[in-house]
Amino acid sequence: MAVYEVFTQPVSYRYKTTLCSKATVVFVISSLFVIILPLVVSYRSNGFWLKSDIYQEQPDVKFTHDYLLVLETSIPQNPIQCRAQFSLNDNFQRHCLFKSYEEDTNRDGKIDFITVNVKVPLLRNESVYSVRLILALDFYISNICHLRMQSLAAVESTCGVPGAGLDVAADLRFTQKKPVDYRTAEALFSSSLLADSSSLKDLILTYSQRNYSTTLINQYNLWASGRDEDEPFPITLRIAIPESSIVYRPGFWQVVKWAWIQYLSVFIVFLHVMHILQEYIFSNQLVPTFRSVPWKKIH
Repeated sequence: MAVYEVFTQPVSYRYKTTLCSKATVVFVISSLFVIILPLVVSYRSNGFWLKSDIYQEQPDVKFTHDYLLVLETSIPQNPIQCRAQFSLNDNFQRHCLFKSYEEDTNRDGKIDFITVNVKVPLLRNESVYSVRLILALDFYISNICHLRMQSLAAVESTCGVPGAGLDVAADLRFTQKKPVDYRTAEALFSSSLLADSSSLKDLILTYSQRNYSTTLINQYNLWASGRDEDEPFPITLRIAIPESSIVYRPGFWQVVKWAWIQYLSVFIVFLHVMHILQEYIFSNQLVPTFRSVPWKKIH
């Protein structure tokens, strides 16, 4: 009749000693090595403490209806300026027809597109070569980090020949110079940036020094030619608001969880190696111990 294995059970040997003995010293030193060495290795190999992390979030962005429009014409010293309800030191020169609307295409409560249409009346002898359009936005993120601020979306485009109109499509991107604090509500730059600036130069300089801001990327400009002298100069700007990558400073428990995983992955290796070393030391009686087996009592 054939014989086959149905169950396996290992035999455990127990090694016992007194408190003051060489075996105790070996056990304490090996235990300290198993605990401390993985901590040193994981810490010195970088990445032990999680200092920053990244998550994706679509910001809640709304147009505040503050804007600044500057058109460079064939008369460089006399640009055309259009603005809303703020006051820069430059002289106001031209009224324009300004319209804007927001779209929530997926109906999730957040704006996906902001479209701006501007028509600037021109004189018969005026030709447009450059356009600068700055929009003031209300920017808010609230998923993991809470940050609300006033930001800008700026468009600048130049054409070598007189233009009859400009169409711009771009994406809004959140830019940051330092991580956002985890679960800390921040309300920065709550007042209108355009109203608080004394000049366009000061506005750009101050805005470039901020830790958190927005900018337009993937910008596509299309100039039209052949303007009718009696027609205004049209500008269309369509801004898409995709998800942004937010770099933030993690909270305490996330840092501990990350550090624990780093430590545990190294600890398991050292524990296995030390177990083999202890088995060799005690099984060969390199230090005196009492060996106990299941079928025999200690003498």
